[in-house]
Amino acid sequence: MYEFLDREGATASLEEVEEHLNICRHCCGLFEFEASFWKVVREKGQECRCPETLRSRIRILIQE
Repeated sequence: MYEFLDREGATASLEEVEEHLNICRHCCGLFEFEASFWKVVREKGQECRCPETLRSRIRILIQE
């Protein structure tokens, strides 16, 4: 689901995901919540920038 929401390396097609969501209430509710959450994160992430020192520390941690 997260790969699909991020549009990064999604293995399922849009049609396959929509078909599953039409029949699975559990996934449908979860998908709606996650989609709303990530929309807010993306919007807020564009409004403000973190300090470059923090960005550098995060890059280092990711690479380890």
